[in-house]
Amino acid sequence: MELKGTKTEKNLMEAFAGESMARSKYTFFASKAKKDGYVKTMLNRIRYIPELKSPNYNIRQFGERVALLRIPGVESPAEPCIALL
Repeated sequence: MELKGTKTEKNLMEAFAGESMARSKYTFFASKAKKDGYVKTMLNRIRYIPELKSPNYNIRQFGERVALLRIPGVESPAEPCIALL
């Protein structure tokens, strides 16, 4: 199947570029969280993540997943509602 020059090729390239940018963003925020020991949400709430400093690999990985869920733009949909309380 030839994809060269088709709309499918264009769509695949755009999707790949978007995923690459997202991965770079996640990697940046994960490394920043490791250095600082916390992450900030869009509303400047600080969430300390002590698991990032754990010597246990599994616990560190859990801390990274928690950090990635708290980066700006990926927060819970309830975040603005919680800020009003």
